Amino acid sequence: MIAEHELILADHSPMVRQAFAGQLEQVNGYQVISEAGDAEAVEAAVERAPRATLLIDPWWPTMGGFELLERVIAKQPRTNILICTMSYSREQFREASRLSIPAYVLKMDPLHELTLALNAMHGGSIYYSTSVQKMLKNQYLNAPEGFHRLTLLSQKDLRVLRMISHGMTSREIAAELECSARTIEKLRGRLIRAIGVSSVAGLVRFAVQHGLD
Repeated sequence: MIAEHELILADHSPMVRQAFAGQLEQVNGYQVISEAGDAEAVEAAVERAPRATLLIDPWWPTMGGFELLERVIAKQPRTNILICTMSYSREQFREASRLSIPAYVLKMDPLHELTLALNAMHGGSIYYSTSVQKMLKNQYLNAPEGFHRLTLLSQKDLRVLRMISHGMTSREIAAELECSARTIEKLRGRLIRAIGVSSVAGLVRFAVQHGLD
């Protein structure tokens, strides 16, 4: 049986990679094609299979994992990235949001959470595991209204929101995404309604508040 989606496992611990590879054998439609234990191996694996999904723990003992992910995204923007880390931290989540990484789970989460994250991501949606959502709710209980709506935005929504925050026009965004300016204007209007603001300036403020600028 040919797997629909290919996976690259990136973690500094060989034992963790082995454990996840064994678990993922139980998930239909996915196949681990490569493992990586350092930054050079990660970049090489992604270069060989740019359409594979990179399942990565951003904590590395010798370098910043998010610096690595920035390089991966710059070189291979079509690579899907799923963060699977030992514990939730505000700094890591902010960096993941800044890079528009659509899925975030913890290593302690049950396998079905990882499966849901993979399926949601390949369907164009964002997925945070139940444990991550609980931590977010506790952390941002008194945050500006609208933060929770961040979790409802798709990967494309986040990308457009970031480009809007950078001052790009509808025509410029449309050229980048290879669609019409009218499509971007409709998407911008939907973002305004979804986030609960009244203008493009409100979208920019929201993006800055939540690390998407």
